Amino acid sequence: KRQSAAAAEREGRMGQGLRKATASTRAPYKAHGQEHVFRFLDKGALSAKEENEFVKQLEAIDVARAVELFKGSTADKGAEADESVTPIDPSEVASVADAKEHDAEWSELAFEAMSKGKVAFVVLSGGQGTRLGFSRAKGMYDILLP
Repeated sequence: KRQSAAAAEREGRMGQGLRKATASTRAPYKAHGQEHVFRFLDKGALSAKEENEFVKQLEAIDVARAVELFKGSTADKGAEADESVTPIDPSEVASVADAKEHDAEWSELAFEAMSKGKVAFVVLSGGQGTRLGFSRAKGMYDILLP
């Protein structure tokens, strides 16, 4: 029987320190219903080099955290948003005239906060969050920041 070039490469490199998907590599994926990620590996569709890189990547993933983040990002939080969203206090809103008057002061405060790592920016396209599994405007979506 003739072997394919990929099969010969896999067999020829097995003893050379390449990573294999062991039971301990697979366990967290199975525990979280993600064992399908091994499908192509189990079919022998990867070269030894590809398998090695793939297994390294899989071992570096915190599967429980990834699943938690995914579930949090796809959960419909429309009802929660309704209860927590309130009108902004008018005293917290600045006008264009205020901005011109306080430009230097506010710029200094902004740069100081940025230099201390106390500022974050999130840019969202306008519209509803339906593709996020959210029934309200994207600006109301909780992105789970601390």
